[in-house]
Amino acid sequence: QGVGGLHDGLIDGARVEEGLLGDDPVVLGALHERALRARARALGLLLGVGLAEGARLLDGREQAAGQNAGRLNPFESVLISMLLAHELELEQLRKDLPEKFAAGEVEFDYPYEGRYHGVFKDRQYGAAKALYDALGIPREDKARRAEWFLDNFRFFGAPACAFFTLPAEFGLREACDLGMYAQTVMLGLTAHGLGSCPQTSLGFMANVLRPALKLPEDQRLMFGLSFGYPAEDPVNEVRTDRAALGDAVFFHQ
Repeated sequence: QGVGGLHDGLIDGARVEEGLLGDDPVVLGALHERALRARARALGLLLGVGLAEGARLLDGREQAAGQNAGRLNPFESVLISMLLAHELELEQLRKDLPEKFAAGEVEFDYPYEGRYHGVFKDRQYGAAKALYDALGIPREDKARRAEWFLDNFRFFGAPACAFFTLPAEFGLREACDLGMYAQTVMLGLTAHGLGSCPQTSLGFMANVLRPALKLPEDQRLMFGLSFGYPAEDPVNEVRTDRAALGDAVFFHQ
């Protein structure tokens, strides 16, 4: 049955715990949509602003879920530029972006250091090792690693990519809101059977993407999100370690 035919009783904590909902994308999609509506009602921030014709996953539900309780509503000004594989721009970018990056022609709208220390550096290395082990690329093969990294700028073969921006006057706190927004979009894609990959690396190429996307002067590019149906590839089976609860959450007595 369709999403509209799912009754309220289906969303039941006991059923979820027992695993009775399974992984049916129709059921998961309905759960996702109800959760977003419920959160929007709780904050009273439902914008109901459609962002792209035919892009049902990028509509007002995701916008409402990305708001903070301060009611700033920053996403009335957020621009999401979406390119699909049938558009010439995306195919041209698959060619231009790797060439420009390899030539050192990069430009950031937001600064990026990418240097970590302590446990954060360990996690960065651990994630890289898991990835390159799955790809079968040893650490000493720098050339192959560098070539694979360029696939970031080919969108990893994805048929579509969304680019997330913020108004130029916004700062760190609004960037946090944007991250919540993007995570909600990713959960929505997952619930409907698609995979996605958020890419900071696409934010390195504002000099190329800004004119290609025809971004207004008052918008700054933060990152991109490539998405599509996941391919059967060992790299998509990689799962990085997670910090223990006690390392991330502190309970005050």
